[in-house]
Amino acid sequence: AHELLLQGLPASALDYLVGNLVVIAKNESLEKAVGMSLRTWQRRKDTPSKPLSQEQSGRAWKFAEILAKATDIFGSQGEAEQWLERPAVGLDQRR
Repeated sequence: AHELLLQGLPASALDYLVGNLVVIAKNESLEKAVGMSLRTWQRRKDTPSKPLSQEQSGRAWKFAEILAKATDIFGSQGEAEQWLERPAVGLDQRR
């Protein structure tokens, strides 16, 4: 996985991740979780062979890991996404 992140994830991995979000608004989550604006993501769809940057790859991977762990805990991806969207008391009301 480390080598894959260094080389950059394929854009199709991000398309898959974003395309399977159930609750989270795609435009907000994409920018916050991956560090890429919705417009940039849309432009990248025109060049699917171009890999994500190392930073974008790492952030996408981490977001996917967190979402997977939260899904295991809450029992559904929808519940996990709702939890990710709610302000947390322990984080000074940040999401």
